[in-house]
Amino acid sequence: MVTKHLQKDPRFNHSMLLFAMLTTWFKELGYENKSKEFIFFSIYPYSEIFDILLLNIKNLEYKKLNITMIQIAEDVILRLNKEQILANTDF
Repeated sequence: MVTKHLQKDPRFNHSMLLFAMLTTWFKELGYENKSKEFIFFSIYPYSEIFDILLLNIKNLEYKKLNITMIQIAEDVILRLNKEQILANTDF
């Protein structure tokens, strides 16, 4: 899935992509909210990271790249979530 997105534009920021994936998985979808990884992630000031990587960036190309990483992350994680839901559905 990530490869498909990167075929269109191979530039990527791996830090922002992974951070956005974790944010989508933990915060937006609420998975693993009792795991130690979730606890560590929750106490980390993730909003500050987004501010640094999006709001405080003067370079518009880098900001655009980071927004693209968020879009890719959401696409990948939401699709994974959909596949997981379908796999757990009995017909």
